[in-house]
Amino acid sequence: MINSDNTLLYKKHYCLTINDIQHSLYYYFDYDERSFDINMPFQHFHSFFEIMILLSPKALHLVEGIPYSIRAGDMVLLRPSVLHRSEYPKGPASKRIIISFLYPPALWEMPDTYQMLFEPFYASLPIFRFPSEQQRLICEKLNRIRNVQYLLLNTTKKISQLAEECGFTSFSQFNRIFQKYCGQSPSQFRKNGSDGGSFQT
Repeated sequence: MINSDNTLLYKKHYCLTINDIQHSLYYYFDYDERSFDINMPFQHFHSFFEIMILLSPKALHLVEGIPYSIRAGDMVLLRPSVLHRSEYPKGPASKRIIISFLYPPALWEMPDTYQMLFEPFYASLPIFRFPSEQQRLICEKLNRIRNVQYLLLNTTKKISQLAEECGFTSFSQFNRIFQKYCGQSPSQFRKNGSDGGSFQT
């Protein structure tokens, strides 16, 4: 898959989990498709924060019963316990990325900072559409999260080269960190052809 600066890396059915939902710090990245045929009939809510990023041309997102038209690149920010559901149009399946996460309220003992960071999730209009340069920076950050796993599975580059491209100056450090978070070495991950990743901290 080739992506431009403003495009998120995408692979259908790819998922990445960091910790599990029982941990106080939890992330789940879900790359998948949805279509008109499997639109949810009812709104739902959950106990974690959620960011939905639409990659297809358009969809409708209901938040607390209010419908919002969204387009490719838009981000829907949902705080816990907010009723919501997406509606996708007839035609080809729509690509989207869901990022779910929980965080411990007392993490690093900076509640005021957290309050400011999470203000967008409490905005009266929970849909965010960014100018080109901001969108490029957001895509760059999100792509880095899964970039090394993607490159291991979808290129034939040497692992030492990938380590350098991802900012590691020491191959042994890269190998050690990958082993810690993925439970296997980079070479084992490539050999196993994993469709997703599971991180534990």
